[in-house]
Amino acid sequence: ESFSGYPLGAIAHIAMSEVVGFNAVIQEYPNYTCEIGGLYIAPQFRGVGITWPLKAELWRLMQVDYTGWRAITFTNPTSQPINRKLGFEEATVIPEEALALCASCSKKSKLPADQICCDVILEHHVN
Repeated sequence: ESFSGYPLGAIAHIAMSEVVGFNAVIQEYPNYTCEIGGLYIAPQFRGVGITWPLKAELWRLMQVDYTGWRAITFTNPTSQPINRKLGFEEATVIPEEALALCASCSKKSKLPADQICCDVILEHHVN
């Protein structure tokens, strides 16, 4: 379902009332590329196994609405293994628009000259 202004999202509920997590397609780019981001798990529910089912549900929804697209996601050391389990691999092409926030990131000055982002950017084709 559309969530908080994002094109597509998955929401985790407890007793169908309290939202305890969400993950979403946060941006669509030219050439049928979309970005998955916006993963959030409420602090009191972290570490209890919500992340994997939430990401898997978003991926299931994407297979309906984004078939034929290429999904990218910016990953940190915590999220990278989960995304790789879903089949994501190192991104080969990154839309310039997706890197807009990287240019003004406070961590940019601390990166090696050949590194464009502090996150590892992964991709997966939606089938």
